Amino acid sequence: MSFCSIWFLVYFLSVFLLYFAFPKNKRYLCLLVASYLFYFTWNPCYAIVLFLITVLTYLGAAAGKGAYAKAGFSAAFCLVLCVLFFFKYGWLIGRDSIFFPVGISFYTLQALGYLIDVRTGAIEPEKNFAKYALFVSFFPTVQSGPIERSATLLRQIREGTDFSFEKAKSGFFWMYFGYFEKFFIADRLALVTDSFFQDYTKQTGAALVFAAILYGLQIYADFAGYSHIACGIAKVLGYEINPNFRQPYFARTIKGFWQRWHISLSGWLMDYIYIPLGGNRCKKARKYFNLFVTFLVSGLWHGAGLHYLIWGCLHSIYEIVSDLTAGFRTRVKQVCKIRSNCFSYHLFQSVLLFVMVDFAWLFFRAQSISEIVVMLKQIFFHFNFADTVSDGVLWAGQDAVRWWILVLELAAVFVIDALHEKNYSIAEWLQKQNLVFRWFCYLFLTVVLAIGTIYNYGISSSNFIYAQF
Repeated sequence: MSFCSIWFLVYFLSVFLLYFAFPKNKRYLCLLVASYLFYFTWNPCYAIVLFLITVLTYLGAAAGKGAYAKAGFSAAFCLVLCVLFFFKYGWLIGRDSIFFPVGISFYTLQALGYLIDVRTGAIEPEKNFAKYALFVSFFPTVQSGPIERSATLLRQIREGTDFSFEKAKSGFFWMYFGYFEKFFIADRLALVTDSFFQDYTKQTGAALVFAAILYGLQIYADFAGYSHIACGIAKVLGYEINPNFRQPYFARTIKGFWQRWHISLSGWLMDYIYIPLGGNRCKKARKYFNLFVTFLVSGLWHGAGLHYLIWGCLHSIYEIVSDLTAGFRTRVKQVCKIRSNCFSYHLFQSVLLFVMVDFAWLFFRAQSISEIVVMLKQIFFHFNFADTVSDGVLWAGQDAVRWWILVLELAAVFVIDALHEKNYSIAEWLQKQNLVFRWFCYLFLTVVLAIGTIYNYGISSSNFIYAQF
């Protein structure tokens, strides 16, 4: 059952009403059953894998600090990694997975993070198995994150949550915004980008560059949409989960991008890979090695294909080169008297960042290295911009009205994100308005969503891009 399904909305509203009907100290049981039912609808076998990883990490953490603690931790850690490898990377050894559990990469890292935290003494092991099982299977996050930490989510599960009208209202607002990004923008852009990339051998370089730019916008709207829906669902239920997406294209450096894109994964890799390797508390050569390994793991986490590894390596190269040239760039700005604290310079940085990230997205979107080679040849040697424009290839079968609507929708998201970047909340602004005006806005937004849904009827909503990981 995907967030994109109408049945999910019916299911979620049912869970919402039932959850708060339970006594506070028993609500976690209701949510645990709801989470497993949600995951069970994808495939009953998926739930078995989820339960197996939950049991392994629970027992590994329960070993405590006694004589067998290290052995218990090591056994659980290795077994969980073996399960992940079996389903995700088994094809490397000539074995195809019978099935691929949705979200296995996300909840596995969440469970391993808990196991490591217990082992290092950062937290005490959870004694109540049902509460820990809910921590791993929490349905707003199980399919694509955020990768939650036990110090935040597990604590809330232990304490229980109360209904808050303000939280619920804010949560539904974020869900609306997320569905708008997914249905109105990401799915529409997917129609265009798929038409280009599926027939990439016949495309000009200009068409492929255009497709890459659109894919950069598509994955932005897709992942932002998922993140906002997940956070909104949790908030309606009274839970505060960590933000996973914060206007990453508004960043001006690669480091800043990764502090905003997939924040929970970046934080996990920082805490459990980069820092244990030595972080930046070492010589530069070692620091760059640590960065390279961390980004390599990030690429491997997304998939075992060589194109994913190159994608991760590209980001490590970006960050290493940025650090190496920091002094040189400062001297150039001083000599040329370039003002860095102004809009034009910030815009230049953001545009350059988008170009770098978007180039890396080509490797992320591709299915193989051979596909990348063909596309790069077309881009560098057969660009043919004039012919591409004159032949109308860039319309991608869409009419002019649909393109203008899409441009307006993208502009709306840009304005909203720009306001969020300035820490300006539209929801809080609405809350300060009169009741009649406020409800007029709510009804207007509901009508817009309904009209857009009807207009887009027949356009199948694909699952979220990150659900495949």
